[in-house]
Amino acid sequence: MRHFILLSIFCISLYSQAKAGEGLTREQIHGGMQKNTAEVFGCYKSEIKKHPELKGRIQLSFDIDSQGKVINSKISKTTLNHKPTENCVVEKSKIWIFPQPIGTQPVHVEYPFEFRRTSEHLGK
Repeated sequence: MRHFILLSIFCISLYSQAKAGEGLTREQIHGGMQKNTAEVFGCYKSEIKKHPELKGRIQLSFDIDSQGKVINSKISKTTLNHKPTENCVVEKSKIWIFPQPIGTQPVHVEYPFEFRRTSEHLGK
């Protein structure tokens, strides 16, 4: 699990709960996500200034095509329930690049993130 702390808020990439289809390893998915988690955090950071109570989880669902590009990105689950943040994450994810998967079929990924202020305890 990777933590990013800035301005007293967390964006946690919940790697241990990520799910991916065949064609890429979890480590390859995680490596690609590490490069892009700052963008996800930026989506939350810009909204927390306007909505200090904003917290929750999202699950980003996407496919990685045969060239390593993200396609079909959407939020499949949310407790954040904040469209501006969720839409921002989806838009940012559309330009991410991952290693080229083995085979020609897209690799489906479900990747959760948790957003909260640092004054709240983790592990709830």
